[in-house]
Amino acid sequence: MTNTTFGSIANYSCDTGYSLVGSESITCNSTGYWNTAAPVCSKIVCGYISIANGMVSYSGEKAYGDHANITCNAGFQISGPSTRTCLGNWSQPESSCIATGSIITIFMFVSKNVLTYSDLYVR
Repeated sequence: MTNTTFGSIANYSCDTGYSLVGSESITCNSTGYWNTAAPVCSKIVCGYISIANGMVSYSGEKAYGDHANITCNAGFQISGPSTRTCLGNWSQPESSCIATGSIITIFMFVSKNVLTYSDLYVR
């Protein structure tokens, strides 16, 4: 910012993959100083994904844009995406490893007080 006279405002934003920590804007006060410290941009990082009966490998530091690749143990198969992307939180839907040959419920709904569901048999 080149104009640092009384009342001047400095606005801040961060690049994609970073979050702003602090105030979006600061103001030059009557003494010629900013009313608060300038904010900083912090790298967005997702946590670890926990998956039963499988494992997760990451394409990087689990930072914004990095990928998590999910594989299942022998006797289990993936339900959901095998790759998820860090977007601040891991992309949806979640993944799980289900036993081969098990029945999973794929949808349920209630209509006129009757619960209806559909099962899918996985080989």
